Amino acid sequence: MKVAGFPIKRLSTRLLSALPAPSAFTANNASGLVIVSEHFNINTGTLDTTNTWQTTITGTGALSLTSEDTTGIGYARLNCPAGLDAISLLTRRGANNPKAATTTNCVVQRVIMEWMYRVVSLANIDNTGFLMGIQANGSAGAGRSTADMIGFILDADALNTLTDDGGTESITAVGGSPTLTNWNKARIELRVGAVDFYHNGGNLITHSTAANIPPDYIDAFTFRVISEAAVACELHIASVRIWVEDE
Repeated sequence: MKVAGFPIKRLSTRLLSALPAPSAFTANNASGLVIVSEHFNINTGTLDTTNTWQTTITGTGALSLTSEDTTGIGYARLNCPAGLDAISLLTRRGANNPKAATTTNCVVQRVIMEWMYRVVSLANIDNTGFLMGIQANGSAGAGRSTADMIGFILDADALNTLTDDGGTESITAVGGSPTLTNWNKARIELRVGAVDFYHNGGNLITHSTAANIPPDYIDAFTFRVISEAAVACELHIASVRIWVEDE
């Protein structure tokens, strides 16, 4: 069946993708889909910590919402002002990993997450604790210290991609030597049997080793930064979008 020349399936997908995301999902969202407001409700200066976001903070770390006069970008500032501070910003709900969708009859064929970010004082970030990505239930906010995750990490202050299932990892360097102190755009696509990483619209990296792709349910979308001893650093996150596709 077609409407205005479009198959029904494609029409519904395109219409949904064109609609603005609601500011938060509700507690009775049984689908498990997280839709996060862009700019973190910067106009009201509040973060929805009841339905959408939660934080874990160690030491004097702090999270604030701010905007940048030169770009107009509203962002969440994860600030570690002293040594060995840690802060995580993570969602309260996750989404099904389509790894289990072994047939085209499954509705969720792809989970997509994209966001903007930059770091302040890159050399002061503890690489072993840095994560921008997705973690399994039970390890939310733990950064790299636990297994079962998908995301962007740091190694020798350079950006890498990671998939980890039970401690078995695939790690690939992001090409192009991006300047991490500038605003950058990151994107992760979970699809059947593989994970695709994009950076600034290109630099496609695909991890397809089944043994390294985490379990069928990924619980928390996580941004985490930790400062090294006696120094300060920051991670800025903006314009988070998360959605699913059926093809």
